[in-house]
Amino acid sequence: MSTSPKSASITDTEEDEMPPSNIPWYTFTDDDKHDLEHSWKIIEPKKNQIACDIYEMIFNQVIEGAVRALDNLPSLDIILDNLGRRHGKLEVNGKFRSYYWSTFLECCIFNIRLNLSKKMNSLEVDRIIILWRCLLRDVMKKIKAGTTADIAQRMLQMSIEESRMFSLPAIHKESNASSADVSFSFETVDLKNGRVLVEFIGD
Repeated sequence: MSTSPKSASITDTEEDEMPPSNIPWYTFTDDDKHDLEHSWKIIEPKKNQIACDIYEMIFNQVIEGAVRALDNLPSLDIILDNLGRRHGKLEVNGKFRSYYWSTFLECCIFNIRLNLSKKMNSLEVDRIIILWRCLLRDVMKKIKAGTTADIAQRMLQMSIEESRMFSLPAIHKESNASSADVSFSFETVDLKNGRVLVEFIGD
């Protein structure tokens, strides 16, 4: 099995903030790919049942896609990035927590091990589970990067909207159009909702 050590200059936090396309995939040898593909053939006949134990959509679309893309894993970057961004809104609204990804990973590993152990000896299972963990770990990293990017974009947009609300100076204009002297004081400009609040001050 090949090794793909993480660069000492890149921390886990920095990696989470990187664009998915910049996060390196684990490098699998031809033997590693063969073992993953062979183990998938054992899992595939029961993939629907296994998917229910994990999460049907993600299991069938993402994990199966990862196995089928072993020769070109970067082709999954956009898909995983989009999947991560779809979870950004949920996390901002408190309906999703980042640690769920770790839970999902462990659930995947547990169920894959459980099914492989019925067809392989323990040594084979242990060796192949390491490969599965490398593959799924990178899948999770890509998804989390998309989530982080979406949250950052949402927070930036919120900051811009708040800045527009409160940073505009007041504009005062005297009007002589009427016989009565009336001052128009534009005190608040709400660009978000397209409103201008005007205070009329009469003499």
